[in-house]
Amino acid sequence: MIYVCVPVHNEASTVGLVLWKVRQVFTAFQREYQIIACDDASTDATGEVLASYARVLPLTVIKHRSRLGYARSLEELLRLALQRTDRPKRDCAITLHADFVHAPETMEEMVKRLES
Repeated sequence: MIYVCVPVHNEASTVGLVLWKVRQVFTAFQREYQIIACDDASTDATGEVLASYARVLPLTVIKHRSRLGYARSLEELLRLALQRTDRPKRDCAITLHADFVHAPETMEEMVKRLES
């Protein structure tokens, strides 16, 4: 299982496309995956966008009521991924920004390197 951890704050305009790109990558790459997103008290429509994608993707959304920051969100995402795995020596977690700082298409190469 590959856990894709996405910290999010006010990314309504980009997060949906990022999540869909993740789906495309793993559909073509044929690996089991789960997306975990942490909405760090967004004040835009990020929560609504995440909720709509949670209905069609393997997506879990964590929602903060008050802003805790990037580091705390990332820590929470990684801890949840660790709690969910039943194969900690085989599974992996990848962090991905919700604003295309890193292209989702790079995940395939990352996973291939981890598997080799």
